Amino acid sequence: MSMLSKLMRRFGAPALARTLAPYEPLAASAQDQVRITAIKALQYGQRTLIKIETDAGRVGYGPCGGSGPFAREVIARLEGGRLPHLGLIGKDPLAIQVHFHNMFYAYPQRGRQTRVYSGIDIALWDLAGKILNQPVSRLLGGTFRDEIPLYSHCGSGDFQSREEWQMRAQDLRNDPHGFTAYKIDIHHALGVHMQQYIPSIGPQDARKVRTAYGLAREALGPDIDIIVHCHNELDVPSAIRVAKAI
Repeated sequence: MSMLSKLMRRFGAPALARTLAPYEPLAASAQDQVRITAIKALQYGQRTLIKIETDAGRVGYGPCGGSGPFAREVIARLEGGRLPHLGLIGKDPLAIQVHFHNMFYAYPQRGRQTRVYSGIDIALWDLAGKILNQPVSRLLGGTFRDEIPLYSHCGSGDFQSREEWQMRAQDLRNDPHGFTAYKIDIHHALGVHMQQYIPSIGPQDARKVRTAYGLAREALGPDIDIIVHCHNELDVPSAIRVAKAI
């Protein structure tokens, strides 16, 4: 989901207009002075970055899902497909709301191409920040915080073993990055493969969950936050059962 669509979902259109109010005057002085010259997809490993180039030498980057060839195919359709006039090349990169509308409302949604549009949308905001010499947070209404807490992942192994949890917790506490929160996956607690499990769990599985997260709390102590990650694996009754067990 793109940055703008997340804001729209959270605040609604009227509130969003107020949120983006700082952007309009900041962008006004630089409108129609820069043109998009190319949109590229750069794949590295299993990830892909959208790169937007301009005639001013400024570039913007935005992450997107899918492979590089798939992203390039979507970009080609956007620029030269059924509605080529909605493409971005040759246009002002600061007209972000116009480009957002043309990408997200002129084409079917929930298809895989949406992830590429989201990467383009993020790259446009990145580019706007560079053109206007402003942090994107200011363009979107202001900075709420200067720091955010980060979490890391807990490794695999036998989650029913107190001895393993003691060793695992020691390794996590010794991590030089200083994380104070760890995500513990429920499939490890149940001893199954991720997302290869029925959505309903019974009392025996609930006891496994209770034991695993109880041992995690005992080993990690009270100062480490524990995140329960379920990967959409549970139906509602089972999710309630897990919540009560934990």
